[in-house]
Amino acid sequence: MGAMLVGAALNPHWAQLSETDRLILITMAHTALDNSRTGDRPARVYWAGHEYLMAVLLGHEPDPGTPEWEAARKRVQRSIGRLIAAGTIERVDNATGQKRTRYRIRLDEFNQPELPTETE
Repeated sequence: MGAMLVGAALNPHWAQLSETDRLILITMAHTALDNSRTGDRPARVYWAGHEYLMAVLLGHEPDPGTPEWEAARKRVQRSIGRLIAAGTIERVDNATGQKRTRYRIRLDEFNQPELPTETE
């Protein structure tokens, strides 16, 4: 779980995003790891797929192939496109076969300016 990533996603700077985009971003941040503890899941990478994001947006899993499923899929795709344009995420690789598209979360590059430190 990416508790630090969620904290970064809740930064007031990202209030400029739409509610949908912010929910998608927070969900991606929550699913990704802050630090990589194992070799199979790199840090700061969302890997759970679009279907999980669709379920979070709707509050339930839509039946595949239904108009509700298709509308939710398009909604997630548009949101991800806007998040990429905003610089909050970047595509690591594309889905192939059973492999889901993965996205790197890039929130700390856009956090508030570095605070000054006291020097003596």
